[in-house]
Amino acid sequence: MNLSNPRALTVALLFSALAACGSSEGSVTSNPDGRIESTTSIAPSSTITTTSAAGNSTTIAPNSSTTVDVDAGVLPVPDGSFAVGVRTLSLPSALAFYPAVAGTGKGTRPYFDPGLLRASGLDEALFDRAVTSAQIDAQPEPASAARPVVIISSGFGSYLEFSATLIERIASHGYVVIAVQPAVAAEAAVETPTETMRDARLAQMTSALDYLDDPRLTELVGPLDLDRVALGGHSYAGSIAFNTALVDDRVTGAFDLDGSLFDTAQTNPTPIPSLILSAMGGSAQDERIASLLLDAPNTVAVGLVGATHFDLTDMPALSADPNLVAILPNSGLGTIGPTATTDTSTIVVRFLNAALGRVPRLPTARELTVDIPAAIVDPFANGG
Repeated sequence: MNLSNPRALTVALLFSALAACGSSEGSVTSNPDGRIESTTSIAPSSTITTTSAAGNSTTIAPNSSTTVDVDAGVLPVPDGSFAVGVRTLSLPSALAFYPAVAGTGKGTRPYFDPGLLRASGLDEALFDRAVTSAQIDAQPEPASAARPVVIISSGFGSYLEFSATLIERIASHGYVVIAVQPAVAAEAAVETPTETMRDARLAQMTSALDYLDDPRLTELVGPLDLDRVALGGHSYAGSIAFNTALVDDRVTGAFDLDGSLFDTAQTNPTPIPSLILSAMGGSAQDERIASLLLDAPNTVAVGLVGATHFDLTDMPALSADPNLVAILPNSGLGTIGPTATTDTSTIVVRFLNAALGRVPRLPTARELTVDIPAAIVDPFANGG
């Protein structure tokens, strides 16, 4: 992704941009526990078996992706049946992640563009332990049936890179993911979204949906099932997804990761299977969402205990790297620890497997949270 604003990647703006993402949502934050150890284990737990996008029986194990030591990567490794490819698209500021033939790519893409880090006065090696899995320009895995699509965007004033684990894990389970980067520089310069910025975000989602009809996309990533398309993302991206779903019937699923709902979505439930995943120290405190859920039969809500706003991104996993923890925000991470990154993607994949399944349905909160110790089924009970 060609993000040409070096100022947005200075230490101050990079993480003030993340802070802006949280403050724009009115989320509640707390200090992380601050412990730094040379070895951090993301311990395996129990598993759940669901049907993946490919129609296969798939075991999705919470917290089982990787074990981190001082020489290893800190990001969980995708656990789906497929290798993952990544390609730059003609759609502005967008990448495609897709099931790929293992070993056919041109190496993995860096977590952040080293040139961008260098231009920002940061060490090119700063994110070296944030090892991604997607292979650049890998051949698409042959498919006997068209694949469902997930369009993901980032939080307000934030980078999609901080959802890399989620994006790659979804693709490894048989989905084509279109990752769309909003205008980081403009958003990071203000505290809350302006009407112009909201309209630009909504237009960007519409453009992404339109782009799915481009036959060149199928050539790049394989066949697409346009009857199964979900939108979502962290923070403000979740609100944009829900608002888009209310006006565009091409959207058949939506998910919101700890984002407050704005505009029409604040008072109007979606007509399609939808997920609200809340941090208990974040959007679970939002009375407006609690009120909406009183009459939202197509929406399931679950929460993560010990989590705050940025725990539903790669931030908890990145915090296992002593070189990064020093510049991570002092607020925005709770006590849940690195497993939050994997817990988030586990819940989202389980949701997508139901909402975009061969027979689409809304999964139960129990299905989404089973065997995830930090997950609860009713985050808005008793006001969060």
